[in-house]
Amino acid sequence: MNNEAAPSYFNGGSLTQYEDYRLYVISQIPGLEILDDTEVMEKERIQARKTYRLHRLSYSRRRKDGLHKHRHMQKKSNAVI
Repeated sequence: MNNEAAPSYFNGGSLTQYEDYRLYVISQIPGLEILDDTEVMEKERIQARKTYRLHRLSYSRRRKDGLHKHRHMQKKSNAVI
């Protein structure tokens, strides 16, 4: 495989970490066909969408909430006293 970013037994990672890494990468690059010398299977794509769709939605909400709070703080700081 020779990918230092991928968790593996050779660099102290576990099989579970490698599987999580693989699903995450597949979820971020939907058109990916081969990852670490292994074909991306349709069942992996489905699992990646299921697993990381929730993370993406919660991240989007947190980001949106953070932007809203930031804008509110800016308005407060720009108010004339």
